[in-house]
Amino acid sequence: MTALVAMGWEDVQVLKDGSFGGWVEAGYPVVEGAPAPGLVLDVVEPDAAMVTQFEAMLSSIPEGWGAVTNEGLNTELIEDAGIVLIDVRTEGEVSEKGYIDAPEHEQINLPLAEFITLKGDWPAAKDTPIVIYCGSGHRSTIATTILWTYGYTNVRSLKGGFGGWAGAGFPVTQDVTLDVVFDDFLANMQAYNTISLEDTNAALLEDPPPFLLDVREISEVSEKGYIESAVVIPLRELAQNIEYLPRFDTPIITYCGSGWRATIAMTALQAMGWTDVRVMTGGSFTGWVEAGYPVIEGLPEEGLLLDVAAPEPTILAQMDQMLSRIPEGWGVIRADALNTA
Repeated sequence: MTALVAMGWEDVQVLKDGSFGGWVEAGYPVVEGAPAPGLVLDVVEPDAAMVTQFEAMLSSIPEGWGAVTNEGLNTELIEDAGIVLIDVRTEGEVSEKGYIDAPEHEQINLPLAEFITLKGDWPAAKDTPIVIYCGSGHRSTIATTILWTYGYTNVRSLKGGFGGWAGAGFPVTQDVTLDVVFDDFLANMQAYNTISLEDTNAALLEDPPPFLLDVREISEVSEKGYIESAVVIPLRELAQNIEYLPRFDTPIITYCGSGWRATIAMTALQAMGWTDVRVMTGGSFTGWVEAGYPVIEGLPEEGLLLDVAAPEPTILAQMDQMLSRIPEGWGVIRADALNTA
């Protein structure tokens, strides 16, 4: 298909879903034996130089048709540090799904639609060992064909693409960005990650109870007391004290004076990797006191140094920068003040 379109044919499609193998498995009709020779039509005249280039490329396709299996690539990535990986998926696909985890190898993202535009990013040496991959193997085969045509001599396409690689359990990784973590957080919220006073009280009686996080200022806690078992980490200092926080999958309930800071803390914790964080609503600590639930006076002992969670460093730094710069008033504006403004 790639060669025909390049030589001038305008409407060429590839039979997918397993091609002939899929056709047979689907029960479509097949004729046995070899067909008669095709008719000599002689109705098109591709550019002669282009025909010569493609004839040279097609006649030089290696055994195996330039495909490499997951198992084969995995072995080669361990044994040959010189392999260059080219990912021809879109930036959006890479951001959403990740990419092959091969930190010792050069890896280039050249979306297929921009493959020629980004020609300057192709490996300089035409004998460079290259493996191209996409989502399923179709786009990477197009890109492989293009590089062969330009004279690259050691290019292969990953059979089954990234989907097959990841589905088979081979190593993948992902560049964690704010877009990724917040998109995942927003997509998986339940009841906006809130929990009522009553349900909080019940949860604290369970064995084991959730991790209870108080993000008020030390002066507030000293003056008004705290809920039993709470660990106090003031909101602005939260990202600087992750060693006092539990494992990422531990249920956490956050609270503050009214629920505002606790919501900020919940959002930051979810972005940093904790997966089960809820905000105590109903007025948070103030509501807890008014409802008559027990409160301990003074300050609690310092939390245990757990050091069991390691957020992605870039995200941790971004959260710390945000939290430490929260202005006085915690970013709240009253209705009357907004009306005046």
